[in-house]
This record gives sequence, C-alpha cells and structure tokens, in this order.
Amino acid sequence: MEQEKQKKKPKYGWKEAVILILCAVLFYAFFATFILPEIKLRKAERFFKDQDYEAAYEYYKTAGKTDVFAEKVRKKVEAYIEAGDYQNAFSLTYSAWQSNWYTGSSDTEDPSVSLRVIRTLSLIEAGNYKGAEKWLADIDTKDREDILKLLKMASEKADLTQAKAYVESGNYEEAYRLLYGSENAECKELLPEIMPKYKEALAAKEDTPAGSVITFGFVDTDGERRPIEWLVLEKEDHRLLVIRRDITETMAFCSETDRKYRHEENSAVTWENSTVRRWLNETFYNEAFDPVEQQMIRVTRIPAEANPDHDTEPGIDTVDRVFLLSISEVRKYLYSNN
Repeated sequence: MEQEKQKKKPKYGWKEAVILILCAVLFYAFFATFILPEIKLRKAERFFKDQDYEAAYEYYKTAGKTDVFAEKVRKKVEAYIEAGDYQNAFSLTYSAWQSNWYTGSSDTEDPSVSLRVIRTLSLIEAGNYKGAEKWLADIDTKDREDILKLLKMASEKADLTQAKAYVESGNYEEAYRLLYGSENAECKELLPEIMPKYKEALAAKEDTPAGSVITFGFVDTDGERRPIEWLVLEKEDHRLLVIRRDITETMAFCSETDRKYRHEENSAVTWENSTVRRWLNETFYNEAFDPVEQQMIRVTRIPAEANPDHDTEPGIDTVDRVFLLSISEVRKYLYSNN
C-alpha cells in the first residue's frame, strides 16, 4: 500500500520550477506595467480632485504621468480663469511654478508670464487698476493688447460710475477730472452736461479770502491723480495770488546746460531765461491744469526787481501765468522771525 502511495505522489523537476518562475515574473510584470500604474493613477486623480496637489503630483510622478498632471493643472487654471476666480488661478499657477510642476505649452514658455497675466486679471477684477497697470508693464506676450483693452474698459466703466456718484453729490470738479480725456462714449456724452456746473465751481474759488486753502489742478503722485492745494496769499477783486502748499518740484533755478549756454552767450542767468520759469509755464502748466482751468489762470506781469542783498543782474520784466515769488513778496507774505 505504501509503495502505491509513493508511486502516485507527483514529482516536480527543474522544468516545472522554471515554468513557475516564468509565470511569477510575467504576472509581476503585468501587475507592475498595467495594474499598479492604474492604481496609482486612480489615487492621483482622487488627490487631485481633493485639491491635494502635492500628493497627486507624487502619484502621477511614480506612475510616469507628470505630463498628464501638468495638463490637468493647466486646465484647472483655465477653468478658474473662465469662472473669474483669478485668486485660485494665481495660487495654483504659483504653486505649480514653485514646485516645478508646471509644463508650458511650448519649451520656451515662461510660467512667470502666466503668473503676471493672472495677477493682472485678478487686480482688474478687484478694481485695482493702478496695480494692474504695474503688473501689465512686465507682460510682453500676445495677450498684452487684449488685457490692456480689458483694463481700459474696466477702468473707464469704474470712472463713469464714480463720476455719476460725484455729480449726484454735487462734486462737479472730481466728476470732470474723471471724465476729461476719456475715450468712452458715455463719458464723452456726460462731460458737456456737467461743464457749466464745473465752471461755476471753479469760478466760486475767486471769492476765497486770504489765508484759506483751495484746490486747483491735479498732479500725478505715485500713479494717482491728486488735487493740488494752494494757500491764498492775497485777494484783490476776483483775482487771487496763491502759492502751492507742498513742493512742486526739486530742480535747479538754471540747469547746467542753460547755464553753459548763457556763459557762452556772455549773458547773465535771470528769471527771464531760467530753466524753472520755462518748466513752470510749459510742462507744469500743461500737465497740472485742464483747458478750463488754464483759461482762469491770469497772465501776470512780473517786474524784474533788483536783489536787495546782492548786486546781481535782475534781467527784464516778464509776462507769466505761473511764477516764483520775488524776495519782496516772500518777505511780505511768508516772512516771520521763526
């Protein structure tokens, strides 16, 4: 009996062992090639859906599908932009850039450009048009012109809304400033309507007593237009002598170029031929005041007074709209023991 059992017991030789090993290798190869990557991809997709992008990237990477991850990131950013969610679009693009997840649509694409574009759009959406202009200045792509048009349209629309609010509150000066120079059709239509009220508001300033402060003209400060404040030094009938409360500009009375020219011409540097006089009556006059304000600035004869302390050439009388106070005027209006 025992001999019969031993005869029935199967015997495995080396051929069978080789076959088993080959089957195991093939099964592992199949598992590693097809099943395991699929498991990793499913996990990666689940992490991506949960917005755990770091974990998702690691699984896509081990599955050898970083290009798939990059494409999903790009589509996600595009979806955010289409939905107007620029904050999330910017955050995701920035994370992708910092973590080297980003793969551009071309080998030469710079992801930092995408960041600037999205940041510009987010600032436009938030109504921060000055900030958007600064970011747009660093963008040099085919999208720049389209973004510039969008920025201009959004800015003009906001200006129109604000101008209407100013009109309702009776602030015609601010309304005029926002509308003046705009190419928007509605702005152009509203500007003539408020012009009479704007002129009335400016004319009312002519009765401001000495010692008071008025606003007249605008100046660009840090990218924003701000009204210029003037101290009324003297009032005579409907004429005001005013001086700006803060510094207008820091510059030499006469530039080195003008001084050299005067020296070659053997002529003295006077108020008449000074650099600052030309700048005040040309650059400053044209940049700070609109046409209506320019009409209100009286032409004044400026006598060439001799310097009371130094024997210098006073030059000749001039006719100016904007000028510096003479020494005698400074002593009359501004001088004190302090």
